[in-house]
Amino acid sequence: MCLKDPLRYDGQEIGVGTEATVVEILPDGFLLHEMGQTIRVEGDPQNALQGDFVRMRAVFHKQGYLELKHLYVAKGRRLKILISIVPALLILFFVLRAYRFDWKRLLFIERI
Repeated sequence: MCLKDPLRYDGQEIGVGTEATVVEILPDGFLLHEMGQTIRVEGDPQNALQGDFVRMRAVFHKQGYLELKHLYVAKGRRLKILISIVPALLILFFVLRAYRFDWKRLLFIERI
């Protein structure tokens, strides 16, 4: 949004969500990728590494960069997503073991 109308958002503090990833670490900041856009962020990347998911508060500048105010690095986010899939797969396994799907009537029938 900010990049589409830079004059409107110039100097405003904005929030960047958890789907934002660090693309590259630079000497004075880092490049951030979110929603198909890449933008330069000036500020200390703290413990963020390339590929990390981050949330942050920053000030947008009409020249097309962000000035970092607060950064949260979601370490292990990919692992947490992977682990959360395991219970769903287990439930699916037990449902399919106990029931079968009848394609003619479009419903699950208990296996005997």
